[in-house]
Formats: sequence, C-alpha cells, structure tokens
Amino acid sequence: MATLINQEQLKVLVYSANSNIGGVQIWCFSYFRYLLENNVPATLFIGQSGDLVEDLSEFHRSQLIVGDLATLFTYLSNNHIDILHVPSQSIDEGLGFVKILFPRIKIVVTCHGSIPIGWSTNNCDQIISCAPWLTNAASSIVGHEIPYIFNGVNSQNFYYEEDNIATIKPIILWVGRVNDTVKCFKSFIAAIPQIKDLGFDIWVATSVKKSDCVYNIDVEIDEWFSSNYFDMPKLYRTVSNSGGALLMTSIREGLPLTAIEAQACGCPLIGPCHTGIKDAAINKNFLYESNEIDDMLNKIKQLLQKKDYKTKAELSKAALNHFDMHNMTLNYFNLYKANKAPLKSNIIGQLKRKFLQIKYENLSFRLGIFKNISNTINDLDNLDLCSKLYKRKYIYLLFNFYKR
Repeated sequence: MATLINQEQLKVLVYSANSNIGGVQIWCFSYFRYLLENNVPATLFIGQSGDLVEDLSEFHRSQLIVGDLATLFTYLSNNHIDILHVPSQSIDEGLGFVKILFPRIKIVVTCHGSIPIGWSTNNCDQIISCAPWLTNAASSIVGHEIPYIFNGVNSQNFYYEEDNIATIKPIILWVGRVNDTVKCFKSFIAAIPQIKDLGFDIWVATSVKKSDCVYNIDVEIDEWFSSNYFDMPKLYRTVSNSGGALLMTSIREGLPLTAIEAQACGCPLIGPCHTGIKDAAINKNFLYESNEIDDMLNKIKQLLQKKDYKTKAELSKAALNHFDMHNMTLNYFNLYKANKAPLKSNIIGQLKRKFLQIKYENLSFRLGIFKNISNTINDLDNLDLCSKLYKRKYIYLLFNFYKR
C-alpha cells in the first residue's frame, strides 16, 4: 500500500504559464494529475490553454483555471490555498508579488533548469532544484543551501513492454525543439551521415514542421514526426524494441523529462555528459563529451555491441525506481511542512549574492515584470489588492523589493 501523501490535507495550487508541450509544463500537469488521483486537494492554474489541456478528463478539468495574473490574484483572494507551487521562471510573470499580497500562502519554487533569479527569502518560503547540478548556482544566489528533488515519471504511461512492431534497422531518435539553439539540432544533423553508415535509421520527433526548421537539412531523415506528447510512450517503446536509442545533443538541460521517460520505456539514452543529462542517465557509460561527434559515434557503436548495456526491462525498472513520482511527491510534502531555511550571514556570501543580484536582476528584467503588474492593476476590481500593488511595484522598480 502506498504511503499516505497528505495527512494534513494541505490545499495545493500548481502554476504554469501555459499548457504548451515543454518539460516544465509537462511536469506541472503530471504533478497536478498525480495529486488529484491520490486524493490531494489540488488546483492547476495556467496562463493559456493549449495542447496539454486536451488530454485532461472532466475530473481534472473541474480543478483547472485559465486566466491572467489578475485572475490568479482574485482567485487567491477568494479561495483558501495553503501551498502555491511555481516554476522559477514564473518570476517573469509577476508571481514574486504573491507573498506580499497573501503572506499566509506558502510559496514553493522549483528550478527546472534556470537559476532562481528574483526569488529570495522575502518573496517565497522554499526554493528547490530538480537536479544536483543546479543546486550550487541556485544556493549562491538565494543565500542558503538549496536541496534537490528529482522529477518523477508517470509509470502508468511510461513503461517497457515487448511489441510485435518490426523495424528493418535499429533507430536513433532525436526529440525536441529543433529551432532552439540550446538543443543543438545542428550537431545532430552533422552526425547523421556517419550514424546511418553504422546501420541506423534516423527519426526526429518535434512540434516543428520540417519545412519550418531553420537549419538546412541536406541529409536523409527517415521519419519526421510532429508527435502528440501522448503518443510518445509508444514511440519510445518502438525505438527500444528496434535496438536503437534516444540521442540528445543539448548544450544544457535542467533534468530532461524526455530522457527519463524514454529510459522508463526501456529506450537507452546517449547524450553529452553534462548538466541534467548526466543526472538523468541510468547508463552513464553511454554519455559522450559535449557534442564531440567521434565520441558520440563510439557510444552508438557501444550500443550495437551491447557493451555496458542494461536489458530493456532492467533499464525501465531502474528509471522508474530512480525517478519515482510517488517518492517525488512525498519529498515535496515534507518540504511543504518544513521551516524556511536561514540565510548565510557571512560577509563573503552577502557580497556574492549582491553581485549576482546586480548582474542578473537588471533594469530590463524588472521593467518586464513591472509592465505585467501595471496590466494586472488595471484589470483588478479589488481595490485593497490594487493599493498594495501600486505601492509595491514602485518599490520593486527601485531595487528594494528583493533586498536580501
């Protein structure tokens, strides 16, 4: 029997700026669904409706709210919420003002890949990262040790099973935003001829049409999918059963759900040995030096030769155990009940935080949030909230709001 998650019946609101297909959004939706399905009172607030909403049942949609920042503030004013759980990027949308308006609500911030610029002990209660590599940078900016909790994977959708889908060749699969320079699709294109020489077919799964790719593709790609996210488990299992692998070429990753979900389906990961890719990899011997084609090709040959290789079933079991959704949720609820971590008071730490604050929390960064708050004040009917926001937005712009 699973351990009880929410003995105190905390009400949790999970926030996502939108519902487009991306790692942060998928995590927010998956966590929200898991909470509701385990009898935790939870609400999902999104700024815009999109692809991920389509798969929600009526049960889940009953706890879904779509709206702007003024809608969120109005909802928090009229409803009891114990925990507001947000990604670190939400500071850009003005979520740093919630604690000033609603001090009783506990604000928990997860860094999914970006360091927590703008968040501090003044405007949130807990900051956490999704992977070990993020903790040092986050801790330096925030001023206290940031723990990490690995993202979990939904084992009801992502798992391994044998199938009868025959493929003539093993498949190397690339997944992601092909036009995002961080994903470094151009490195993958450069390696395709040599990968094909090894006897692999090349598949690409992306939301971008091939005709809209910004790179010149003068090599043969066997399949180009504009895949629905909910078709991905079957795709990963097909690649796994072909004897192939997921290949990543990103410059950096927070903790790539793509890698975790693929491995949960028994599909090996081959990728550069850095940031969250390293933290996500079960078979670390398949990691190559950052985007070096020769090393990448050696890892692919290693896959063919079954060197340092877990069976598909072993890989799936290891991934599901390591990135367990239930354990992730239990860890978050322990954090929800914890006290706020104390600041480090030494002068070196204070100077370092001030330097990073000036470096990253620049005027243009603050002006963007200032603009969002200005629009929110115009949209709000609640005069009490408006008066607080009027006062705070000017203080914020004068660099005092995030005083450490």
